[in-house]
Amino acid sequence: MPQTNINLGSTQAPYWEQVIELKPNEIKKIQYVTDNFQLLEASTPNALKVSFGGSMIQTPFSAGMGYRLTEPVQFIELWNNSDVYLKVDFVIGIGEIKDNRLTISGQIQTVTQNKMFAKISAGTINVSNTYNYTLSAGNSVSLCVTSGELTFNANSNGINFNNLILSGGQSLDFTTANDLMLTITGSGSFNYFVGEY
Repeated sequence: MPQTNINLGSTQAPYWEQVIELKPNEIKKIQYVTDNFQLLEASTPNALKVSFGGSMIQTPFSAGMGYRLTEPVQFIELWNNSDVYLKVDFVIGIGEIKDNRLTISGQIQTVTQNKMFAKISAGTINVSNTYNYTLSAGNSVSLCVTSGELTFNANSNGINFNNLILSGGQSLDFTTANDLMLTITGSGSFNYFVGEY
């Protein structure tokens, strides 16, 4: 019967993250067997070049770039081709390196919104008892009570507040997802700003 070797958890040249600083125009040799190089961050853009295993080709690297070699090398060299200090955060080692810190799956919906208002209205409203204020979907609303004490009520998909009491100097900001009836009761006045997209 053939004998089977059991791996007890050791691996050749595992994942190793390093942060080093290079002086202006300095070359630093990193003695570590690797078949992979990933640059996570560099303090100065377009300053770092890398050579692999003694090759005389210095390859420019930017943050986020990686390179998988076809064969392991005994060392890499980092070249700072600038006149300033360069701090680099990089990863080397044998094996595949994956960065799954941002993982998105399924259907992704994005909305591009024009930040320019199509119409703007502003003014002051005096309330002596009850005032109903109708807002359309997609409005950016800012209200500021300037005198007295007013109670605000609204019920709509996405915006619900009941008996929100604001007095002079207090404000309320929101964006309407749907048409909204805002009921204001009390005695006082408020400034309003409504931007319609």
